[in-house]
Amino acid sequence: MCDETRKVHLMTHKDVQVDSCIARFVQALNDAGIMTTTSCCGHGERDGSFLTHSEDEYRLVIIVDAATSRERFAEQFREAHSAWEEKHK
Repeated sequence: MCDETRKVHLMTHKDVQVDSCIARFVQALNDAGIMTTTSCCGHGERDGSFLTHSEDEYRLVIIVDAATSRERFAEQFREAHSAWEEKHK
């Protein structure tokens, strides 16, 4: 569970505070050109989530639990980033 926040620089050139336990994931998405519009770690009450946005698509990325979150996130990140690169060739 996370009760601290950390500053993240979004691709919209704004700095925002996000849950510190997912801040690096949010930063990585934005650094890769995948804009996040909301994110929450779930605070131990539910699964964490990120809402991402591209020009014509919203996608919700769910983190199932802490034990598998890094592996699942890495897989979802690679898929999302590949799709973004393909679209912007």
